[in-house]
Amino acid sequence: MSNIINQTLRVIIFFFLFCATLAYANIAPVNIDTQERHLLLKQSEIFISPKEIPFEKIIQQKKFKPFHSEHLNLGISHHFIYIHFILENHSRKPVSKVLEVSSPLLENIILYSGKNLGKGITKGILHVTEAHNTIPYCYRLTIAPHSQRNYYLKIHSIYNATDFALTLEEEKSFLEKDKLRQAVNLLLIGMVIALMLYSFFLSSYIGDRSYFFYGLYLFTLIYQQITYLGLTQIYFPPWFTLFDLYIDIVKLTLLIITAALFAMHFLDTKHYQSIHKIYQAILLIVFLELLFLPPEETYSLFAVIISGISFIFFNLFSGIYIYRKGLKQARLFIVGFSIVSFFYMIMISDTLGLSSLMYHFPNALIWGTTLEAFILSLAFADRYLILQNEAKETEKKILYETRHRADIVEHEVFRKTEELNHAIETKDLLIQEIHHRVKNNLQIILSIIRLQNLEVNDEKIKEKLTDLEYRINAIAKTYSMLLNNENLEEIDMQAYIETLLIDISESYDYLKYKINIITEIEATMPIKKSVYLGLIINELITNSYKHAFTNGTGSITIKLWEKENHYTLIVEDSGKGFKFDRKYQNLGLKLIHTLVQDQLDGSIEMMTENHTKYIIKFKL
Repeated sequence: MSNIINQTLRVIIFFFLFCATLAYANIAPVNIDTQERHLLLKQSEIFISPKEIPFEKIIQQKKFKPFHSEHLNLGISHHFIYIHFILENHSRKPVSKVLEVSSPLLENIILYSGKNLGKGITKGILHVTEAHNTIPYCYRLTIAPHSQRNYYLKIHSIYNATDFALTLEEEKSFLEKDKLRQAVNLLLIGMVIALMLYSFFLSSYIGDRSYFFYGLYLFTLIYQQITYLGLTQIYFPPWFTLFDLYIDIVKLTLLIITAALFAMHFLDTKHYQSIHKIYQAILLIVFLELLFLPPEETYSLFAVIISGISFIFFNLFSGIYIYRKGLKQARLFIVGFSIVSFFYMIMISDTLGLSSLMYHFPNALIWGTTLEAFILSLAFADRYLILQNEAKETEKKILYETRHRADIVEHEVFRKTEELNHAIETKDLLIQEIHHRVKNNLQIILSIIRLQNLEVNDEKIKEKLTDLEYRINAIAKTYSMLLNNENLEEIDMQAYIETLLIDISESYDYLKYKINIITEIEATMPIKKSVYLGLIINELITNSYKHAFTNGTGSITIKLWEKENHYTLIVEDSGKGFKFDRKYQNLGLKLIHTLVQDQLDGSIEMMTENHTKYIIKFKL
């Protein structure tokens, strides 16, 4: 008996609420028995709330207000949108129309009929089914002859912007427009996919990593746009659509990362240290956002958007700056990225609720990306032609210098010989000239090794070439010190070793290694001995950088002193040490033992447990 009474009371309450809705409605019913396409938001009333409220309470408290725009954009918002509109049919037969909710990114859309506010039809990304085959979400509404009906919509999104319009039109017209829209979007996506594959092909063919990173950038952009254009819900299973919803931040951060990597390699930013370091900082910040920002929080998306805006402006600035510094290939990069940046800013503006341009041109970004990809394809060709011309000019200069080198050397030797015949002081001048030539020859050898290293892809060979470069550099530093020293016979080991240590530390990534080097050096040494000692120190320090420190931090102590022509060198690090096996020692350790025993006629003592310590003693 009590159940019957409760049901009767509910029916009475709903009846009075329905009547109150009609009595207090501030909107006119929309007549749907014509072929006209209706923009429903302009003929609806709306209530926006930060929390969920039952429709009965909204109606009872008369919270609905007329809305006078065809489009609503709240940007990134967790608010609940409540919409009320009335449809009527003046004809003698039932009329059916399609209600279209324009945005394919809305997560929860619930439609209620005026007769039943307790149960609605739910759609949206969180409720996609296998049967969903249109870009926007839609409802088929049927109104009986000579009648009218109240409809209510509740819309709520957490991960995506609340940005939509409501239209009412014939089902046939709606489906035709949707098929055309899908075809255009798929055509544009296909064009960008073709350009992505072309970039990967060029990367594998000519070995230029900038092509590879641009292909990755296009891949992430294609994935992002498939979702943004509403194609994921149509062509992928519902589980993937749901998964895709929760990785919005991942997609945006990967878009920034791949674009930054492409720009760094295409603009060759390693030759512009300040620019290069800022790119590295951007990559680090975005990577940390990817790791630590919770995807469900609004501030996370805002943080990524701010990073994206900063990157866009910095990327344009870098292209212009590097172009003005002489890198001609940056010109089409500037044009292409300027175009796509314009569309990015429009898209971001819509996401923040500042504009609604993407409502009228939803596929504007993919159009801009297609145009950018074509321009950058020309930029790649332009880059190749510029580099080819520069290579030809360099070859001409090298050929010219080679042909005249013999004459120049002969002339210089003759001139220096004439000068040496005039006074005894020319002895020092000749020695200095010899050191200068040795230094130059060593620099030429270093340049050749570095050029060869750039063309090698095998990491083991690259490491061996790099080790060889450090060894030759240790010898070259000796002659550099002689050229800057009035005493051409002996080297100040304090200045020599500190200069050598600076070169070694600068060759390693400063973000990876934080090594504190302590020196206590009180000795001078003849040039021949100083070369051997420089090679030994180079091997020991580079070994410490490579193998001693597990986390890239630690300290190295170098001590060298002289007492009555007896020298003692101690090199000690705070690293993890190693197990020494004479049978399997590497080239560096063999070189150290050879130099100590055969060239310096000295002794070496090694302690390698817990940390590494070398004590080397020799005499002149």
